[in-house]
Amino acid sequence: MIIGAIFLTSLFSFVGVRSNTLRRAQKIADDPGNSPIFQQFALDVSETGLSVKGALSETRYQWKAFIKKQETKDYYFLFTSGIQAMIIPKRIFNKDERMQFEKLLSQHLSFDAEIGHLIKS
Repeated sequence: MIIGAIFLTSLFSFVGVRSNTLRRAQKIADDPGNSPIFQQFALDVSETGLSVKGALSETRYQWKAFIKKQETKDYYFLFTSGIQAMIIPKRIFNKDERMQFEKLLSQHLSFDAEIGHLIKS
C-alpha cells in the first residue's frame, strides 16, 4: 500500500512537472516580445570566426570568443560563457561543409575549449 502511494505520488508529480513545463514553453512561444528567438539566421563561417545574421541583428564572434565546445549527434554547442552557447544544428551542413567546419574548429579553438569539459574539477 505504501509503495503504491509512493508510486502514484511520483507519477502525478512527473506528469504535473511535464505539463507545467509545456505550459510555460507555450507561453514563451506565444509572447510576441520573444519573436526574435524564433527567427531564421544565416551562419557564415570563416578563418576569422563566425557571423550570425538575422532579419533584426548581426553578431560576429572571433574564434577566441569560444571557451568551450561540446557536441551531440545533432548539434554543436560553442560556449561564450559558462551558461551561454551558440547552438549550431549539424543538419545545416552538407558533408564537405561539415568537414571544413570541424577543421576550422580544431585549428582555431584552444585545447581547453576542445576537451576542457571532459576533465572534472
